[in-house]
Amino acid sequence: MNKKVAIVTGELSGEAHAAHLVRAVNALSPMRFSGMGGQALSDAGVEIIQDYRDISITGMSIPLLLSKAGHIRLAFRTLRGHLSTTRPDLLILVDFPGFNLRLA
Repeated sequence: MNKKVAIVTGELSGEAHAAHLVRAVNALSPMRFSGMGGQALSDAGVEIIQDYRDISITGMSIPLLLSKAGHIRLAFRTLRGHLSTTRPDLLILVDFPGFNLRLA
């Protein structure tokens, strides 16, 4: 039986590192990955539950943060529900501390 792993990234550079990790892990022992990411993680074999591009924020702009607040709350609830339902064996949180520390 494959282990279930949830992986959460919130921006492009973290996703690139996470995709390398997923490929390396699966080369050693295939696992079932799901979580939040974009095309690179999808290409690495991760089932994307939530695309981070809807909530990714570069810089610290109050208007930008406010414009994404609804998407951020929805993404958080979606991932929290996914974790409760799938009960992964491992959770990997990549960068994105404002979101991931709360999710942890």
